[in-house]
Amino acid sequence: MLGDMGRLYWVLLALAACGDDSNRKIADAPPGGQHDAPGQMDAPPVNTPVTVLVKDDAGPTQGAHVYFQANDSTVISSTTTDTGGTASAVMPMGGFVTVVPSPQNGKGSLFYHLSTWAGVKPGDHLILDDSGGTEVPPTNVTVVLPPDPNHTVGQYQVSTTCGVGYISVGTGSAVVATTTGTVSVYCATADVLVVALDIDGQAVSSFYVAAQAFVEGDTIDYSLKTFTNSATRNYQFTNNTDTADIPVTDVLTSTRGTIYAPQGMTLSGNPAVSSAVFPAVPTGALDLITADQYAGMTERVFLEWGTTGDYTQDWAAHLLPDFTADLPTFDTGTHALAWTTTGGALVPDLVGTQTYGSGNSTYWNWDMFGPGGTSLAFPALPTDLADFNYTHDPGINAIVTAKVPGGYDSIRATVFAGPHPSGATGTISVNRYIPMSTLAATRQAPKKRDVMRRWIRHR
Repeated sequence: MLGDMGRLYWVLLALAACGDDSNRKIADAPPGGQHDAPGQMDAPPVNTPVTVLVKDDAGPTQGAHVYFQANDSTVISSTTTDTGGTASAVMPMGGFVTVVPSPQNGKGSLFYHLSTWAGVKPGDHLILDDSGGTEVPPTNVTVVLPPDPNHTVGQYQVSTTCGVGYISVGTGSAVVATTTGTVSVYCATADVLVVALDIDGQAVSSFYVAAQAFVEGDTIDYSLKTFTNSATRNYQFTNNTDTADIPVTDVLTSTRGTIYAPQGMTLSGNPAVSSAVFPAVPTGALDLITADQYAGMTERVFLEWGTTGDYTQDWAAHLLPDFTADLPTFDTGTHALAWTTTGGALVPDLVGTQTYGSGNSTYWNWDMFGPGGTSLAFPALPTDLADFNYTHDPGINAIVTAKVPGGYDSIRATVFAGPHPSGATGTISVNRYIPMSTLAATRQAPKKRDVMRRWIRHR
């Protein structure tokens, strides 16, 4: 229906973590758009270069160090990004690409943030985009709304892909005339869902407008629109064998971003069940459900998109192996970080880690993704900038494993942006391990970004 939805999962989970993200005055990249990534080629020639693009809020990043290495850590190229933020090299199958931007300075020390792709293939176009969106001023518009003669309306929620506003009817009784109010949005064009809320805040009806243009001071007249009644939607996860609660968020999205995000609910029991009144899914929008659960050292997250009607899913059938309480270990000879897992019905496609270290007044966080599920081998990096190679167990901020449509090949180019749902329907499973004893250590140096939070966002 919507094709490749790109960063839709990231947009959704960012919203869940930060509350209503739409009022941050930040214009996020549209969910449809890995526009910088031409995608992975099928069986590219072995002499096809691997290219990496590095960006931040200022645009392409020039001068970032890039190491292209074979899978045995042999250095193929040690270079820097050009004025377009790119660097390229011809390299064999299964190698490493590591980006090291310029360090931050503070109190006599340097702080680096390294990013490494493992299992790279010829023809890959890798993206490292640290831009957080552009500050945009609010656009204030007057909205004229039709009555909803079938319900007692307390207020209207004007929910858009770049801002949410509320218009009170003033009386809290059945409305028989138009209602006018002012809302602020943070883009020039957005998809809009106007939701009628009863006096208890329940979404009783709605109507949808795609690609609405906004101009400061304009009046947008929706008085001829007709509301469609909401319906009760039942949610159920069978085989919740742990019987732990499963918080669930159900949102409506489009290629422009999140359209409507109500307060989440908690499914309890086995089967885990709940229900909620939910607006009708308009043509051109997509329903996405995220669910999470804690089990020992593991946070489990499950995403499904493209569902309609009452929702039922087998919770156990989509579980990855859980992390055990055994501490991860690092082999200084093979440069491999390994951990133990147990149970699960699915085999992970990929793993990501964030580790940290220090030495000689230098601190670093090292983000890395690669294929696999119970270990990840690091490259032995050159030491021209600093010696980032671990000679003992590194500090661990996070480990994630995931099962994604198309496997690691489908996501490698943009893996640092988070999982990328694709197609009209599908599922993604992610597990996250966070050692509680090391959480305080993650604050030892400033961090510009937190890649692992792009994979799992706490509610």
